[in-house]
Amino acid sequence: MLSAGESSAQNLKRKMNPFNVEWAEKYLCQESSGSIQCLLCKKHVPMKKYNIQRHYEAQHDEYDRYTGESRTNFFMNLKSLGNIKAQECSVDSNGAIYVSYAIALKMVLGNHPFSYGDFIKECILEAAGTLTKEHLPKYQKICLSRRTIAQRVQDMASDSERQLKNRISTFTSVSLALDESTDVNDIAQLAVFIRGTDIDFNITEELLDIIPMKGTTTGEDIFNAVMNCAVDKGLDWSKVHSVATDGAKSMTDHKSGFIGRLRSKFSLEKYNDFIAVHCLVHQQALCAKSLAFAHVMDVFVKCVNLVRSHDLNHRQFKEFLESMECDYGDIPYYTETRWLSRGKTLSRFYDLRLSISNFLVMFCVHRKRIYII
Repeated sequence: MLSAGESSAQNLKRKMNPFNVEWAEKYLCQESSGSIQCLLCKKHVPMKKYNIQRHYEAQHDEYDRYTGESRTNFFMNLKSLGNIKAQECSVDSNGAIYVSYAIALKMVLGNHPFSYGDFIKECILEAAGTLTKEHLPKYQKICLSRRTIAQRVQDMASDSERQLKNRISTFTSVSLALDESTDVNDIAQLAVFIRGTDIDFNITEELLDIIPMKGTTTGEDIFNAVMNCAVDKGLDWSKVHSVATDGAKSMTDHKSGFIGRLRSKFSLEKYNDFIAVHCLVHQQALCAKSLAFAHVMDVFVKCVNLVRSHDLNHRQFKEFLESMECDYGDIPYYTETRWLSRGKTLSRFYDLRLSISNFLVMFCVHRKRIYII
């Protein structure tokens, strides 16, 4: 039996924390620091149903048009996007937060560091103070600190992942593409791409996940990583009809490779068999390596190295191109590991072939050097 003190303490605790989870979606609110916070206007009201109900009916009754599943989705958007109105927010109330998200998205798309946010805000305040001084307090509310930008990006990433999961659940047919490569830290990164169609034949193609593999990269390791990714994203393997990989043994081996293990899973689960195809990019790599192109590449690489490997030659070459008013100001290096750039670099070399020839004659021969080209 509970003592009188323990019973009164429990009653007090029950009275102090009466928040009901059913209120959250009904009144678009959440519990925050012992009170109820409205997700629409960010105001706090006492922890009572009557207070939040009166606040909602007096100020936000227009949101009653959201019912059923649409209301659930709208409520989840308010929570996942930093508790702001993603599409219904007004510029006067939540405009500063909306601008913060928009600038964070631009910074990510432009590959800019998050520390640029403070500099961008300084530029905005400088422009606002000169052009629209009456609106300067609104611009001062825009938060673009490094932590804020990181939080904004995390919120948008979570929302994008949620939307992708919802799309995957509507797919009727799915194809996957896998590619494993090593980054600068010698950590294997497994990229998983997905393409799916729904019942209306709308095609969605997205990067499903990038999985770091710090240990071995055997067929079993890749298989387990993809299985965990599928469980996390809610992928139904019975809808998968095609898988594209490179030609590595850990991918294509019929027994120990990823394809072999996946076929065993399909046979065990009694799914329809899938088509295993070779990645198109890697097919191009195989064709490029099989072509007898050395008589062209050797001359090309030797000329480029002659111009770029010596500082004096490089400086004079750029000055020569500038004096000739060429369309390009320099010629890029070529490395075997970046084989996809072969066509671009050869095209640049071909456009500058006369200028390169004249440069070699005018400068290299003038220095009494003999080069076999």
